[in-house]
This record gives sequence, C-alpha cells and structure tokens, in this order.
Amino acid sequence: MVDFDRVHVRLVRPGTNETVFETTVTFPPGQDTVALQVTVPVQGNTEQFALTMDFVNAQNDTVFKTGPDTIAVLPGAISRPLEPAARYTGVGANAASIRIDSSAR
Repeated sequence: MVDFDRVHVRLVRPGTNETVFETTVTFPPGQDTVALQVTVPVQGNTEQFALTMDFVNAQNDTVFKTGPDTIAVLPGAISRPLEPAARYTGVGANAASIRIDSSAR
C-alpha cells in the first residue's frame, strides 16, 4: 500500500500553457474519492483542457500521477465524474525487474 495525503490538481488550456485552475486538496485516510466543484473560464461553446493530478505523501514525494488527460468543458454544465488512470511514480517506479531470493531464510 502506498499512502498519500493530498492531491495537486491542475487544468491547463492546451496550446497556451495557461493554467486556468490549480489547487491542492487534502485526501483523507480511508476515502477513495474526493469531489471538487471547479469554475473555469470557457472560451466559446465548449473548450478542452489538459488535466493533471499529482498524489503527494506526507514526505512531500509525488507517488502517483495522472495525465495530462483531455477533458471537455461546457459553459454552465456539470461534468460527469472523472476517473483518470494513475501511474505509480514513487521509489522503484523505474525498476526494470525485481529479484526475490528465497535462499536467504
């Protein structure tokens, strides 16, 4: 089990690198979801943004990341809940292989 206690959330307007929303939220122990209500400026009838999330532990290490995932936003609309795929980025994330030595008993 890899623990984390907060999530850094960022929405960027693609092509401009303009951050339209950024925050870090506490992720309470024992919970599997956190709901955010976010207001962002939308240019036109719909706009796409790049969403990234960094899951951070008590030692301030990023242990999981998501994105960038493209999401569509419509003015005045409530978007469906997102379930981006998180990938482990903590210690050993770049390991090519592991070896288990059962003779060291």
